[in-house]
Amino acid sequence: MRVLLPALLGSAAFACVSPEEVPLHTVRRETFVREVEAEGFLRASTSTPVAVPHSPMGGLKLVWIIDDGSKVKSGQVVARFDESAVERELLEGRIALSMSERKIEQRGVRKESTLANVEGDRRLAALELDFARRFGQKDPEIFSRIQILESRIDERLAAEKLSNAEGRGETEVKLAESDVGLLAIERQVAALKTARAHEALAALEVRAPHDGILILVRDWRGSVVRPGTTTYSGHPIAEIPALDRLEAAVFVLEADAGGVKEGAAASVSIEGRAGESLGASIRRVDRMPKPRLRGHPVQFFEAILEIEKTDTLTMKPGQRVVAKLKLAAHHGVLVVPRQAVFEEEGGAFVYRLVDGGFEKAKVLLGAPSLGRMVIESGLTEGDVVASRDPNLARGDLVPASEETPKKRGAP
Repeated sequence: MRVLLPALLGSAAFACVSPEEVPLHTVRRETFVREVEAEGFLRASTSTPVAVPHSPMGGLKLVWIIDDGSKVKSGQVVARFDESAVERELLEGRIALSMSERKIEQRGVRKESTLANVEGDRRLAALELDFARRFGQKDPEIFSRIQILESRIDERLAAEKLSNAEGRGETEVKLAESDVGLLAIERQVAALKTARAHEALAALEVRAPHDGILILVRDWRGSVVRPGTTTYSGHPIAEIPALDRLEAAVFVLEADAGGVKEGAAASVSIEGRAGESLGASIRRVDRMPKPRLRGHPVQFFEAILEIEKTDTLTMKPGQRVVAKLKLAAHHGVLVVPRQAVFEEEGGAFVYRLVDGGFEKAKVLLGAPSLGRMVIESGLTEGDVVASRDPNLARGDLVPASEETPKKRGAP
């Protein structure tokens, strides 16, 4: 003991815990595959969209939609929209149409009445003109010059009255035609408004295009359309997927997305089916990250995984999945468990077994994965390292409870 103690004191890097109490790992050269884990859900590769039908009313407010994942039949109603605004539009169109037709009728009656009055004035002016011409004081031997002039003035006045009456009739006909034309345009607008409301009423119900399982469409935040939401023509609200071919949409944390590329291999595990893994490959990766939850600044890249084989009996759209994306493969590198690597201000180090004890060995780290790390330098093949901190006894790894349980039978 007197010989060993100075040696231990002179080599402070050695740990004081017996190697028999520490799990060990022998460093070997092997193939290291860098992986990143991502969560997501299954969805159909191809599907029939169920969209808001064309409506001339613009935005429509959703009042009811069938439950997500429901089985539907062809022609079954799957969604309804608020009809109050459309019915108000229809009522306003009908009232406007009725008023325009009433105005056209009134204008026709007024035209006939005006023309009747004009015709009476024209006849009276014609009689006055005929009388002035037949019984006019024109003989200078009988009538004075003033009487002759007055007679000529009366005749000219009667002619002007006749011309004015005829002109009023023509003007009234043209004015009536113009008014009726404007009212006809007004009636056409009202008819179009009524027809638009009828068309909108027919679009208030959305029906399933064919048999299948209806899945509500989720936006980039994972939310589905809810009653009370205003939607517009052509906006997809659901889809009927083809269940024979499914793919996985997963979300990779922005910090882990380095190296994620199209064509890389992946594996998919469905939630609730532990131990089962499906082969897949990355078909598409978003170019820009985006947040998944409103109000949370953490951003993710969405990756679409093409699954090699679909089991229609157990796999359904919407099931949650956990995927492992293989980013890169390194062959013949030194690999240690992640828990065997520690950090301090000077860099990373491991506890290497030397002469029955442990010493710190500084290492240069390479690519990391979920549970392993590549060692670029500092270790050689065959070195044995501790898989945990050997300075801690077994009891130090498990936090002690506040109260130690009393032994059975103790007072």
